[in-house]
Amino acid sequence: MKFLHEDKHDYFKILDVPKLPNDLQQELQVAIDNAKENDQDLGWVGKDKTFDTRTVTRDGKTMRSCRVHHNPLPESIDKWLKENVLSEYLYSSLAVTHPVSDTHGMHCGRTRRYLIMYLVETGGDNVITRGFEEEGYPRERINELDIQISNYDDHKLKQIDEIHIQPGDWVVIGAKTLHDVIGIEGYRVAVHIGIDSNFDLENWEYTDEEGMMKQYSLTEG
Repeated sequence: MKFLHEDKHDYFKILDVPKLPNDLQQELQVAIDNAKENDQDLGWVGKDKTFDTRTVTRDGKTMRSCRVHHNPLPESIDKWLKENVLSEYLYSSLAVTHPVSDTHGMHCGRTRRYLIMYLVETGGDNVITRGFEEEGYPRERINELDIQISNYDDHKLKQIDEIHIQPGDWVVIGAKTLHDVIGIEGYRVAVHIGIDSNFDLENWEYTDEEGMMKQYSLTEG
C-alpha cells in the first residue's frame, strides 16, 4: 500500500473531506475543555498504566513520552462522521495528547491498521509527525499487537516520511507503521477514526462539502 500526497508523502495522505459544521465545532470544543479538565481516559492508557509512565531515549536524551487519552465523542459528532466521512469503523474518539515532554514516542497501533485523524489543536508551531521503518522488519507490522520503541538509539531506524499537520486537516496514517510525534509544547487534540485490516482503503466513498457523493482512491495523488 502506497500512501501518496502529490507524490510527496509516502506515509501520510491529506484527505479532501468535509469540515465539521460550526455547531458541531462548538460542541466539540466543550468536549475538549471537559477532557482537559477531567483528565480521564477510556482507551488503552486507562487499561495499561505503562503508557502513563513510559520513557523514551532519543539522541542520548531520556524523557517521558507524551500520553494520549482517548475520550468519547459527543453522539452528534459520531453520527455526523458516519454520515459524512465513513459509515463503518472500529471506533471513534477525542484524542488528547498531554504535554509531559516534547515527544510522543515511536509506536504502532494495537488494533487499527489505519487512522483517519481530524486535527483540532496542533500542540505547538513546529510539531512534526514522522514515519519510520526498522531494519530487518516489514514497514507495516501487521501481525504484531503493539510495538513501542523506547530507545531510538538502540534500533536501526530509517525515517521514511514526515508531515506538519495543520488544524482542520483530515489525514490518513498507516497506524501499523512505526511513527512518532515531536516538537509538542502544549495539548494536541484530534478526532480519531480507527480502521481495521479488512477495510478497503483503496476505494471508498464520502460526501463532499456540497453534498455530492465522491469516490476517493488513496493511490491517486
